[in-house]
Amino acid sequence: MSSSCREEDAEIRYLEWDLNEKRNRCFHLRQDELNDICVLRATLRVAHAYLEKEEYEKSLLNYESIVCAKFDVPDEIRARAYHGKGLVHMRRNDDHPARESFQNSINYSSKSNKIGNHAIDTAESLFYLGVIFRKSRSVADIDMSMCLFLEALHIRRSILGCDNVLIAEVLKMIGNIHIERNEQIEAYEVFSELRRIEAACLQKKYKASSGGGIMCVPKRGIIGSDCCNDWEFAASAA
Repeated sequence: MSSSCREEDAEIRYLEWDLNEKRNRCFHLRQDELNDICVLRATLRVAHAYLEKEEYEKSLLNYESIVCAKFDVPDEIRARAYHGKGLVHMRRNDDHPARESFQNSINYSSKSNKIGNHAIDTAESLFYLGVIFRKSRSVADIDMSMCLFLEALHIRRSILGCDNVLIAEVLKMIGNIHIERNEQIEAYEVFSELRRIEAACLQKKYKASSGGGIMCVPKRGIIGSDCCNDWEFAASAA
């Protein structure tokens, strides 16, 4: 067994121990009252760890324990659990349950006052839902994927700004759809912006590596892996 596999196993064992400890502190409650926020977040972390290790059945079981809970789970937590379910189904190429899960994630995150309609978590579910619709060859599904990508783009720009690799990611998807539709002018505009962003990101990277400033690099996480923000920003200052 490689050292990386041993580290992953050790991390999961710790997360499961942490989850059991939190559950034990709630032992006096009835099963339908086990809605402690720490227990729910610990369950999400365990599900995320199994997903990263590609143990999909165990991951799905933990996500399901949240989305199927009988008690009142905060919308934010349900949104993250549904997003995790969507990722599991997507990796298994189960498009229909993946669609449903991502749509539920969007619905719950939109209801949550803490996250709101313009949260980066919502944009993540919108993007993945667009990717699933993009796999279809029907005109209606391609149109739907374009709408989802545009909405994700709007949210990402409002939070991350314009010169960001995650903006480039969704622009590439939008540009490809324009090419398939033979919309050459629109495709040219999108890919021109894409190239500008790539150049700007390279310049930022060079300045940061040269000690000339701060570079913020978004790191994609999985919704539900920790607290309210699943986009970690690593800042390297001069």
